Amino acid sequence: MSKLLNNLNCIFCKYNKYNNDDNYAYACMDYIKKDNLGYPIENECNSLSNIYYDKIVRYFPFKQIENIKTKIVWEKEARYHEKMDKKYGNSALENDKIKFIWGIKSADDFCTGEVSLFTMNDIAIIYDKKKKQYVLEIETAYDFETYEEECKYLQECLSVFTKYMEDNNLRTDCYFKLFFHDPKTTLSAETIEELYINFKIFVEGFCNLKTNKRETKEDV
Repeated sequence: MSKLLNNLNCIFCKYNKYNNDDNYAYACMDYIKKDNLGYPIENECNSLSNIYYDKIVRYFPFKQIENIKTKIVWEKEARYHEKMDKKYGNSALENDKIKFIWGIKSADDFCTGEVSLFTMNDIAIIYDKKKKQYVLEIETAYDFETYEEECKYLQECLSVFTKYMEDNNLRTDCYFKLFFHDPKTTLSAETIEELYINFKIFVEGFCNLKTNKRETKEDV
């Protein structure tokens, strides 16, 4: 059903031919023309949703319908946060699904409040109540010019994470279970110590790659 809906959404798009049974959903995005930031060039992706939101929604009565839908969503969201504020004291730090543990706000975040679930954070630890796991979030929406700048950013994130561990008397030498386990790092774990060692292995591995530049379109 999901694949059928995807294909119907792209029925008028010339790139829809790439979304066949041999490819994953929206494989067309590998072929569509993009700008220098990696976004599809305007009018290149003629999906039904793009046609609706780029053109049709500007006119009556679709514009009014979308305004009503948006109002309903915002009011529902406001009621939820009010409920969470009463239950946990601050919905920006905790709700029924997740809890904010720690983080460092990004310099690009212009919110006046303290670091929270709602701020743009370079690095943050969130506790998933349902999965009973700690999740590490890293902001990657930065367009660094060099590989060295990417490494510097990751190493700074690791450095503040290390300080957090030391300040809270948490181990930074947790054993990494490799043998008889999946040989991979992950951004979720049952303990913060496991989360830390996974991130440390990733950062040190990434920053020791035998490369001195990022691949560009000219290199392909």
